[in-house]
Amino acid sequence: FTLEIQGQEFQVIESGNGLNQPELLSFAAGEITVRYSSTFSPLTPFMLEEFLRPEAIKTYQQLPNAKKNEITKLLNGLRFLSYKEKLLAGSWRFLTYFGRDSLISLRMIAPIIKVEVIEAGIHGMATHLKEDGQISHEEDLGDFAYVDQIQQMCKAKLFNIEPEQFVDEVNNYNMVDETYLAVPLLLDYFYLNGTELFKSTNPNYVPILLNINFILHEAMNKNLVAIHQNSHVGDWRDSNPGLGWGTYSLAVNAGHIPAALLSIIKLLQNNVWDLSIMKQIASDLKLDDIVQIIENQQLLIQISNQWNNNWKRFLYTLQDSERKQALERHRDYVKKNSSASPYLDGFLALSLSNEKQIIPIINSDVLFMLLDLQIDDKAMNLILEPFNVEFPDGLFSEIGNFVASAAMAPDELVVPNPPGTTKFSSYLQMFDNLQYHGEVVWAWHLVLMKIAINKQLGKWITPAPITKLSPSQHDLLTKTLTKFNIMMLKIGGQASELWTWIYKNGKLVQQPYGQSNGDDTSNAEQLWSVAGLGPLLWDYMQMTWLQLHIVETIFIIITIVVVIAGFILGVLYLIKQKTKANYEAININQKVQE
Repeated sequence: FTLEIQGQEFQVIESGNGLNQPELLSFAAGEITVRYSSTFSPLTPFMLEEFLRPEAIKTYQQLPNAKKNEITKLLNGLRFLSYKEKLLAGSWRFLTYFGRDSLISLRMIAPIIKVEVIEAGIHGMATHLKEDGQISHEEDLGDFAYVDQIQQMCKAKLFNIEPEQFVDEVNNYNMVDETYLAVPLLLDYFYLNGTELFKSTNPNYVPILLNINFILHEAMNKNLVAIHQNSHVGDWRDSNPGLGWGTYSLAVNAGHIPAALLSIIKLLQNNVWDLSIMKQIASDLKLDDIVQIIENQQLLIQISNQWNNNWKRFLYTLQDSERKQALERHRDYVKKNSSASPYLDGFLALSLSNEKQIIPIINSDVLFMLLDLQIDDKAMNLILEPFNVEFPDGLFSEIGNFVASAAMAPDELVVPNPPGTTKFSSYLQMFDNLQYHGEVVWAWHLVLMKIAINKQLGKWITPAPITKLSPSQHDLLTKTLTKFNIMMLKIGGQASELWTWIYKNGKLVQQPYGQSNGDDTSNAEQLWSVAGLGPLLWDYMQMTWLQLHIVETIFIIITIVVVIAGFILGVLYLIKQKTKANYEAININQKVQE
């Protein structure tokens, strides 16, 4: 773009490289006017009253200063990244649309925002949708979009495209998970009394149908969905070794797809669409899978039940001797001992190889199951055990829950390192505290855990997936949440995207991620990190004024008690002094009379 300062126009250069230095300008003291022009239309921000629900604004305005300052910081970051056209992933880098970040973040802040903000997020999804219904992972804009197109042109050996034929926006669809994230958000939208998106006149109606049809087609024709061919990434763990070189992600196959199918069922059961209109539009667009499901909803329930049991494919168990050996290997690697003996019934692993072999990494992606699915006692125990087992054997630690652990991994890789990738000698190295998706803490997974447990306990704004918890489920959820809340009180509020640790004097010490290896991937502001505002402000919304101001209230009560006590003591002192004076006067009179 072009920048003009005080009438002097110049080209903006991203950074100096020693050869092509940025232009330096100097001006006299005083007011400076800055103007810039761009080929892109400016985005439309939300005013506060357009963004937050009235109840949320009321609570926000009533907060004591300390709490209000914490909320304000998160709210400013959230509003900076939220616009009526779309939500942006982060800043300073990735200040563009990202499907996953937008859709997950909207679910986190659903209790505090107006439904119009969800509509903006769905609109952003719809305007970046592929023709077959797949949701875009991210958009590249401007010069970066041109670079993308040039690279693709070179790969295809096509050199007959003129520069004026390039477009300003390029979307990529290299992830799998995002395609299944919009429908659960739509269900939340329905529970929050949203209606506009379900009308056939809404511009997002057809894109939503395209997305649903793609989901149905995949679920009806496959029992597992792989990441894209010739790729190592496919869900939120988008670093090359993030899935342990696996092909079938637990998050996608045991979490997102079952949740999407269950959400479609619930939306149909609640009659959010006019099915006659929906069927006609689907027929016209040749969306045959939607037509089939409308005609036979029982088929969808059968398919959903099959996918709801997919977690069993990821269950990893070991003989007792192998289990103990694996735990000892990890303890030696991180240099911390433990006498725990966890995972007697196994755990749910991170991914499956192309040959359906289990990649045995303990992981936090099981939280996607807890968030949306109707799970039995066994599954819930498998999901929550790692969060109740402390480091070095589990995901729980005093600096937050880790997103992965190789504490139960074998000595050798299940899938060898692919050609052209980093060569890891073991899973211990592949998932240690230096790896982007290894034994590190991600802020948004802490938020996800709080929401998922509260939702199952019926303490969230949307209904619990399980209509009636068993006593053992309720006890386990409550125990896990209590342990989690105590840990969060110790580490305090966190708005950074992720952090790692060092082991010092027998304790884990929190460290910024990338400090030891120069990694610069994380952002100063990240949408799904500042989305932690959702459950935080929601908790405050459930409190009375007295509870919100408990510290001030206690101080006032103590002050009043002290003042009253002081007054009483003062009165008693005066009475005592007066009594003493009277007594002395009597003594004097008696002496005079004598």
